Amino acid sequence: MTGITPKYELKIIIDPPTSGKVDGAGKYAEGKEVHVNATAFEDWEFVKWSGDRSDPKPTFSIVLDRNLTITAHFKKVAKPIDRLTILSGVILLLSIFTTVCLYIIIDRINKTEQKTGSTIVSESKSLDQKIELLTKEQNKMKEKLDGSMSGLNQKIESLTKEQSSTKEKLRALTSAQISVNNKLDDITSDRENTNKIRNSLASSNVQYELWSDELTTTQTSKSYTVHIGAGKNVQAYLSGMTADGDLHILNPNNSLIASSGRATSRPDAVDFTTSSAGTYTFKVYNQPTKYKLEVYVRN
Repeated sequence: MTGITPKYELKIIIDPPTSGKVDGAGKYAEGKEVHVNATAFEDWEFVKWSGDRSDPKPTFSIVLDRNLTITAHFKKVAKPIDRLTILSGVILLLSIFTTVCLYIIIDRINKTEQKTGSTIVSESKSLDQKIELLTKEQNKMKEKLDGSMSGLNQKIESLTKEQSSTKEKLRALTSAQISVNNKLDDITSDRENTNKIRNSLASSNVQYELWSDELTTTQTSKSYTVHIGAGKNVQAYLSGMTADGDLHILNPNNSLIASSGRATSRPDAVDFTTSSAGTYTFKVYNQPTKYKLEVYVRN
């Protein structure tokens, strides 16, 4: 029986697939020498074989002793560029660059104009707001000034009133001083008269006392004391009154021993004899009034 010769397959891969074509792929009998060829397409060139067999040449022979897989490698070939193409490219690039630059410039101008317009509007609004604030502050200051002027006018008016009141008080004080001076003159005159009476009565062994005084609205009474011996005849006269005034006489034991209480401003008179020596009190009381109190003490 005749033996059967085995067949083996030669598989060829193109890398990249569209870069070229190959010859020699298929099934062959064992020991068959196969011529393999790789042809590059336009713009491509052969690089090498790889896989189960390696070779730098596009064409080589291979003997099959088993199934084999080889790969044909190609690479892109750069086309030479002529000057016109380069110039056209440069012009195109310059045109594109110029267009882009113009677009950027126009865009910036538009944005600047928009920003400027927006800034002007914003600044205008800000200025209006500042003017409004200044107007409000001015009104506030005016109100404060008006209030201050009003307060100042009130103070001036108050000071004027106080000045008028002070003048009236000064007039009243002047009048009071004149009245006091008149009273002092009256007292001086009364003292002089008293001294004259005392001197005239001294030769007759008569003791004489005189008080010119006044009961005010805050005083209910005034008292005067005289030291008198025992068995003395005492006469007391209350006169010169402008209202009802009364007279009480108290002995050294502070007991009431005599009194006179005539109505209205009529004079009061008391006549009594002392029972013991000591200090006797002559008390004027009742309504506010001016008066003159005279006391005569005889042996």
